[in-house]
Amino acid sequence: MFGSDILDIAVGIALIYMSLSLFVTIINELIATFFQLRSKTLLQTISHMLNNTSEESEQTGLDTAFKKNGIFKVLHGKTLIRGTHKPPSYMRAATFASILAHVLRIDENSSDYKAEIQQQIDALPEGSTKENLKNLLNAAGADAASFKQEAEIWYNTVMERVSGWYHRKLKRITLLVSFVVVVAFNADTIFMVNKLSENKDARIALVKTAVNITNDEDFANYMRNLPTTDPSATRVLSTDTTTTDSTTVIHQVVRADTASQRLEALYAQLDSAYNRIAYIENVTGMGWTREGSCCASCDEADSQNNCFGNMGTGCWWLRFAGWLLTMLAISLGAPFWFDLLKKMVNIRGTGSTGDASEKPASSANTIRVKG
Repeated sequence: MFGSDILDIAVGIALIYMSLSLFVTIINELIATFFQLRSKTLLQTISHMLNNTSEESEQTGLDTAFKKNGIFKVLHGKTLIRGTHKPPSYMRAATFASILAHVLRIDENSSDYKAEIQQQIDALPEGSTKENLKNLLNAAGADAASFKQEAEIWYNTVMERVSGWYHRKLKRITLLVSFVVVVAFNADTIFMVNKLSENKDARIALVKTAVNITNDEDFANYMRNLPTTDPSATRVLSTDTTTTDSTTVIHQVVRADTASQRLEALYAQLDSAYNRIAYIENVTGMGWTREGSCCASCDEADSQNNCFGNMGTGCWWLRFAGWLLTMLAISLGAPFWFDLLKKMVNIRGTGSTGDASEKPASSANTIRVKG
């Protein structure tokens, strides 16, 4: 096999991995949005910070006052149910500090604010909340503005730890979704490599699609805003818009005024991603078709087009290995495969795909991001 053919196969496989990974990412975002995972995590974190006492029967009341605060309520968004609202998915550290200052009734113009706050803190039940607030007050000194700055640092520190936990939770969801998607599409890496090795037309079609996608600036911007798999880049709840938090950015990509609008935008993106996978299935034979579900030996032995039922144990183990390779690959994330795809297309050169007709690829192969 010529070197250019090997590169074309690599381009095709990278395109398939990117498409499947993007599909999984959008499903994850749908799950997080529909079940309000970020909102629930944020509320749990605030309760843990402001109502952590030594005795479970004792309550500080700070978390309840925080959630009833007018500033916090303004951050609520509409839900799918008319007349109801959901808590915010994200909150800036400065917003947390401002609400906490309101709850503690901090008067920045007071000459004796520290004594007033100390009295409130001393009245709280024993626990980590009381100790943390004491530490904030001691670090701030006599400056009320410094107290808010210390509260911001406290919030960011806690959110760093929560983000790690939330990331691990999402990884478990991602693995489950990846398994379902890979099996549903019968995305067997071994089969796809063999298919592209034997079928020049399939290679040409996928290379054309890859060239079109990597040259689409709108799609490139969309991919840059998707989450990465780097835990250190995942700060899912602290939403300083000046950061390059990838998980925050994807929420901003699909942000809308209501939950129904967010879901509608995600469904549109899911439909576009599915269309590309359907095109790949048509080109490569991937999927639960006779071609995609048969081993070569079984295909030769069965003349009644009943290959699937006659697949032997060895064939199933080979299929499982192909699924596992695909799962491991798509766990790297769509942005990873898109960047690699661009590099391979650049190395290969975009002048010719090997097809004399050079017809443009189907428009179904390029996702269009709405809103």
